[in-house]
Amino acid sequence: MKAQAIRLLSVLLTVGLLVWAAQAMLEGDSHEGALDPALGVSEVLNQAQWSMAGKPNRQTRVRLPHQDTTTLNGPDEATYEMVVTVRPEHARSEPLGVCVTNWTVTGDLWLNGVRLMQSLPGIEGSKSFNRPTFVPLPPGMTMGKHALTIHVAGLPGLRSHLSPLWFGDAAPVRKACNELTESGFKRSFAPALLMALIGLAALVPWLVMKERSALYLFLIGVVWCVHALLARGGAFPMSLETWAVSVIATRIALMIPVLLFVLESIGSSRRGLKSTLVGSYFVAFLLLAVLPTSLRSAWLVSVGLASVILICGLLYQLIRHTLREMTESNLLLVGALGFGVANGAQLLMRRLGYESTIPIEIPYAIVPIIFTAFSIMLIERLVRSAQLEASATERMRVEVEFQRTQIAAHYEQQQQQRAALAVLEERRRIMQDMHDGLGSHLVSARAMVESAPLLRSEQMRPLIAQALDELRSVLDVLAIEPSTMTDDDPVAALLGSMRTRIEPSLKAQGIMLEWHVDPLPLHFLSGDAHRLQLLRFLQEAVSNVLRHSRAHRMSLSASVRGTKICILVADDGCGIAKGVRLGVGLASMQKRAAWIGAQFELHSETGDGTRLELTWEQTDHPVNH
Repeated sequence: MKAQAIRLLSVLLTVGLLVWAAQAMLEGDSHEGALDPALGVSEVLNQAQWSMAGKPNRQTRVRLPHQDTTTLNGPDEATYEMVVTVRPEHARSEPLGVCVTNWTVTGDLWLNGVRLMQSLPGIEGSKSFNRPTFVPLPPGMTMGKHALTIHVAGLPGLRSHLSPLWFGDAAPVRKACNELTESGFKRSFAPALLMALIGLAALVPWLVMKERSALYLFLIGVVWCVHALLARGGAFPMSLETWAVSVIATRIALMIPVLLFVLESIGSSRRGLKSTLVGSYFVAFLLLAVLPTSLRSAWLVSVGLASVILICGLLYQLIRHTLREMTESNLLLVGALGFGVANGAQLLMRRLGYESTIPIEIPYAIVPIIFTAFSIMLIERLVRSAQLEASATERMRVEVEFQRTQIAAHYEQQQQQRAALAVLEERRRIMQDMHDGLGSHLVSARAMVESAPLLRSEQMRPLIAQALDELRSVLDVLAIEPSTMTDDDPVAALLGSMRTRIEPSLKAQGIMLEWHVDPLPLHFLSGDAHRLQLLRFLQEAVSNVLRHSRAHRMSLSASVRGTKICILVADDGCGIAKGVRLGVGLASMQKRAAWIGAQFELHSETGDGTRLELTWEQTDHPVNH
C-alpha cells in the first residue's frame, strides 16, 4: 500500500509539473507575442527589417522573435529597424516607453537616429541576457511614425536574437515589463533552485545507503542551478567572454550526470563505460578552454551532436529496459529523454543554420521534467530497497524468534533434565544414607539373630528401635513439600517433627527440653538430602546428650541474626574434659556440617556443659527479626 501511494503521488507530481511547464511556455509566448489589453500595452512591435553587420543594404523582413542562423563561428551582429506610431489615444502629458521582451547579451537602441540606450560594458552586459528591458522614450514625441533601430551583438555560442517589443504609455509598459521579468524568474530560476534543494536532499541516501543514482541526481540539480545563476547574468565576477563560455559549459556539463543516471537506472555496472564517458567530456572542456573565440560555436555544435547521439543510444537501451520492467518512472523517463532528444536536435539544427520554431525557454522547462522523472525513479529505487530491507528484516525477525523459541525449548529441556538429575542425586544420597544408617542396623540385627537364635527380645529391641528411628528420619524429610509451605518453612517443619521424636526420650531421663525456633528463610536448605544431613547432625547431638552428658536441661534454638542463620544445641551436663579424644560421632558431625555448608563450632568445659553451633552466611535475602 505504501509503495502504491508513493507511485500515485509521484504520478500526480509529474502531471502537475508538466501542466506547470506547459502553462509557463504558453504564458511566455503570450507575453512575448500577443497583445494583452489588461497589461496597458497599446501595441506589440513584431515586424522588423533585419540586416547583418557590414551589409546594411541587404535587409530582410523578419517576424519577431528572430534569431540569427546565418553564421556558425564568431560573434554575430545584426540590426533591426522598425516603426513606432504615436497615435491620438496616447496621453500627451504622459511619456511613452518601449519594453524589449527578450534580446541578446549586448544591445543598443536608437530613436530617429538618437541613441537612447547603450549596452553595458563587461559582465554587467550579461544582466540583459534573455531578460526584459524597459527603455523610456523622449518626452514630447509628435504624432506620426518614428524610426526605432536596435543593434544587437551575440557572443560565441550565444547567437544574437530579438523578441517582440511592447510600445505604449511609460507607466503601464514599465509595469508589464516588470511583471514579465518576475514571470521569467519563476519559469527559469525558481525551478532550478528547487532542483538544487531536492539534489541536496538526495545526498542523504547517497551518504547513508551509498546510492550512486542519488549522487547523480544531486549533481544534476547543482549544475543546473549554477547554469540558471549564470544565465541570470552577473552572478560571478568574470569577463563577458568567460561568462558566455561558462553558460555554454554548464549546459553541456549537465549531460554528464544525466547520462550517468540513465546508465545506473538501466543497471549498467560497467565502470569502464562510465569512466570513458566522464573522461571524454573532461577532454572536451579542456579543448573549450584553449580554443580561440572563433571556434567556440563549432565546439558547441560538435559536442552537442555527440551528446545527442549518446542520448539516442541510451534512449534505445532504456526502451529495452522498460519493455522488460514496465514502471511508471521508466515510461516517464523514456518520454522525458525523447522530448530532450527532440529539443536538442532542434537546437542543433538551429546552430547549423536551419529555421526552428522552438522557443528559447523550452529547455528551462524540459530539464525540470527530466529531473522530476529522475527523482521519481530514485524514490522507486529507495522504496524498493526499503521493501527488500523490510522483508529481510522480517525474515530475520522470524528466524530470530524461531531460534529464540528453540533456545527456550532447549533451555527448558535442560532445566527439566537438570531437575531430574537433581532428584536422582537426592535419591542416591538418601539411599546411601539409608544404606549406611537403617541398613547397618538391620544387618547388625540379622547377624545377632543368626549367631544367637535364642537371643532375648530385650537384646534385639535397641537395634530395632534404632532402625525405626532411621526410617522415621528419612520419612520425616521426604514428607515435607516446600512448595506447599505457606506459614512455615521446610527446616522449621522438620525441626518440629524432630521435637515430637526426641522430647519423650529426654523426658524419660529427666532432661527438660527448651525449644526456640524462629521462622527461617524458605530457600534455606531446599534439598531433601541437605535437610536429612541436618537432621542426622541434630540426632547425633541429642544422642550424645542422652548417653554422655548427664544433663538436666537441654536447649535447641534456630534463629536469624542479620545475615546469619544459627542453630544451637546446648546442655548443662558434665561437658568434655580437656585432652579427651573426640569420638567417631563428633567427627561425623563435622563432616555433615561441612557438607551442608555450615560453620561448626564446639564449646565445652568440664562441668560446664556443651554447646554445638551451626552457622550459615546468607548472601541473598537477609532476614531480620
